[in-house]
Amino acid sequence: RSIQTAVQSESPFLEWCSFPDPHHPIAPPSRYSRMYDPASIPLPEKRDGEMDTMPAYYRELISGELEVWNSAVAHTPPDHTRQMIANTYGMITHVDVEMGRVLRALEGLGQRENTAVLFVCDHGDMMGDHGLHFKGTFTYRGCTEIPTIVNIPWIAGSGISEALVSQVDLLPSILELCGIEYPGSLWCNDDAPFPRGMKQDLSLGGSRSWLPLVRGDTANRRNAVVIENDDPYLGYHV
Repeated sequence: RSIQTAVQSESPFLEWCSFPDPHHPIAPPSRYSRMYDPASIPLPEKRDGEMDTMPAYYRELISGELEVWNSAVAHTPPDHTRQMIANTYGMITHVDVEMGRVLRALEGLGQRENTAVLFVCDHGDMMGDHGLHFKGTFTYRGCTEIPTIVNIPWIAGSGISEALVSQVDLLPSILELCGIEYPGSLWCNDDAPFPRGMKQDLSLGGSRSWLPLVRGDTANRRNAVVIENDDPYLGYHV
């Protein structure tokens, strides 16, 4: 359903716009693949002795003992690494341009000031940091610190918050924004599969709304968030 169709229906609407990039394979459209000069891209710096302090899993990847998605920088010539980073910048610019089209469509329909816009993603990319490419099963900041950009025109204030938030916070935040009560947390005690059409409560899962942060209320900020990975292919649990 297009934004125009949603607006013409004169009812509340939710539009979900998903972009697969930036992601491997690193192959942006031609225009964006030439936008950044690989020769101008500095290679990630290496810290002496860093590998000695890493968990065994990371050391095995970087040394080549374990091969997963060709994630080790050591397997990639420097000029290829620069090209990968330059193309990733191109993919990011492409997403930026397409998001601009979405915002202009809202403005053209007179709905920009009536629409909350949330920009999030599922993971980052190592891009050569710590001797690694791609996302893998890595818990470094390059993969775990992801964009969370919120614009709600009818809530005053703007800025950058250093508060910790998690992807699990998205659902309660949207529900609070819409004035919808969050379902309960008893579904995990019921047998599955659920009958079609049956209403099931949802688990809070440690999530919380970040709307107070948007309003400038930092009194209830998190002190920590849980980041975990359970990879059945590698048997790697962290």
